[in-house]
Amino acid sequence: MAKKQKPTKSSTLDIVAMLKEADGLRKTGRIPEAMRAYQVLLGYVPDLLPALYNLGQIHRHLTEYSDAEYCFRRMLHTAPDDLEAMTALATTCIEQGSTEEARQLAARAASLSKAPFIQMRTAIIMRRAGDLAAAQKMAECAIKEDPNCIDGYYTLSNLKKFKADEADFKNLAALADRAGGLPDQQRIKLEFALGNAKLDVGQDKEAFDHYATGTRLQRLVHKHVTVELIEKYADSIIALFTPELVQKFAAAGAVDSARPVFIIGMPRSGSTLVEQILSSHPQMAAMGEVNFFQNSLPYYPNAEVQQLFPPAMPTVTKKLVENLSPEMLDGIAKKYLQLTEPFAQNGAKLADKMLFNFFFVGLIRLALPNAKIIHCTRDPMAVGLSIWQKMFHADVFWAYDMREIGRYYRLHEKLMAHWNILFPGRIFEANYETIVADQETQTRRLLEFCGLPWNESCLKFQETDRPVITASSSQVRQSLYTGSVARWKKYEQFLQPMIDAMKEGA
Repeated sequence: MAKKQKPTKSSTLDIVAMLKEADGLRKTGRIPEAMRAYQVLLGYVPDLLPALYNLGQIHRHLTEYSDAEYCFRRMLHTAPDDLEAMTALATTCIEQGSTEEARQLAARAASLSKAPFIQMRTAIIMRRAGDLAAAQKMAECAIKEDPNCIDGYYTLSNLKKFKADEADFKNLAALADRAGGLPDQQRIKLEFALGNAKLDVGQDKEAFDHYATGTRLQRLVHKHVTVELIEKYADSIIALFTPELVQKFAAAGAVDSARPVFIIGMPRSGSTLVEQILSSHPQMAAMGEVNFFQNSLPYYPNAEVQQLFPPAMPTVTKKLVENLSPEMLDGIAKKYLQLTEPFAQNGAKLADKMLFNFFFVGLIRLALPNAKIIHCTRDPMAVGLSIWQKMFHADVFWAYDMREIGRYYRLHEKLMAHWNILFPGRIFEANYETIVADQETQTRRLLEFCGLPWNESCLKFQETDRPVITASSSQVRQSLYTGSVARWKKYEQFLQPMIDAMKEGA
């Protein structure tokens, strides 16, 4: 290997130009080229902080957490008080389950700077780590430094119940007058915060007006994508996975690992509760929502649905199914097990809570025949209302329109019915209302299905110290309560479009 030359004083501008070029590649989505460009840069200047940070973030988004961690730790070795490195490493620790180190890093960052954006970053880390009191304190600190800190109010609205006579509520309500002049993303967060806060104080009509504004603006982010596209994708999967295909490859999967436990279903269906119950067992570890199975599939272009996914993201296509073979299935299984290995720790089982794996049940069953699949269900209107009131990633575009939520729910039910016909008795239904009504009995059934012995700690899931990186990160820290079971009926007058769309043929 040729010896790398260190840049001379005269070549300093070249390093600046190289960094600018690498950043441009990253911003335009040319990720493999950007990674190579940053690596070349780091070959010349091993401790170039911007290159380390951006390369680390790329690794993070690709779920290559150990590589991301290396970049951020190297930054901190060079600059021990670098707040970007500190919060990025804390986030990466959360994503790998290293909760305590994440808390320590976040607390240190918050102590070094009272800047609202640092306080908000650390608040989010603390919330994910389960330290809700610290998260609330940091959000309040951000608001104290900047009374107009919308991110602070949005975070508070997911951590506490507002009261009509308190200063926080009055100050948040006053911000509504300035909403029209805000950038879209800040406006959207403000509308959701106002919706949450006004619902807390019983101003239901005003709350739903704010949700309607927030969801309308968020839906515009992906206005070119339609729910019909996902419906066609689901229908194509149903057409491709026939009883004949399943029979042909039923005995093909040679990878007999019983480690994976897939938790699938609609968002807000109780999946985080199920994951928390299972991960409270000493023989079960949890990864959260990671895209490892989809990333284990071979990639075949699918122009009809590719706009639903990031570039080069594998999907279920006719070409994939035509090329299906025992060797391909074994390759999928081995790659998946390799990607998930760092999360296994000492756990005999490993929970994968990527809910949208319900599109891949056929491939999961054929590639990993001994894996367990748990389908989380809940009253459809309870699911729909809870989705509509949450600010998800913008690419979950259907979550911001009541009719589209209803249609998505129906395609989900249609696809799950197909999988249950193809794989009878192989998918466990974990129903939220049933678990709430009889926690111990349902927990015993769940553990038995997963092949785990009974353990009392599963009944005290709220005490389990593990990161929760979902919209349910606050609720799952509480004991089970029945108040949410039929909560949607209280707001039925605001939900008619969703009710209509939930009905067959709407």
